[in-house]
Amino acid sequence: MKKSDISSNRESYTIDAFVLNGEPILYKSEMEGEQSFSVRKVSVKKADNNYIVKKKIYYGYWGRDDGKTSNYQITYKVRKNKKSRYGYVITAMNVKHL
Repeated sequence: MKKSDISSNRESYTIDAFVLNGEPILYKSEMEGEQSFSVRKVSVKKADNNYIVKKKIYYGYWGRDDGKTSNYQITYKVRKNKKSRYGYVITAMNVKHL
């Protein structure tokens, strides 16, 4: 898995999954709104037969600080899976407010 395999671009159309206030959230944005979402940094490390993907994001009100700082870190544990459409599956996820 390469870093380029994981989107790290800020786009007007964004999809991501994370947990906020103990509730799972699928974030999908197709138009401008009050909420802002931007990926600030992505790192990928191999650990045994898995990959640990750490993604620092900004999620909050648009214009608050224009997403210049990260306020959440999402950590995914990913492993290869031939049955998956993408060749990988997420086996664990942890969200931490920074």
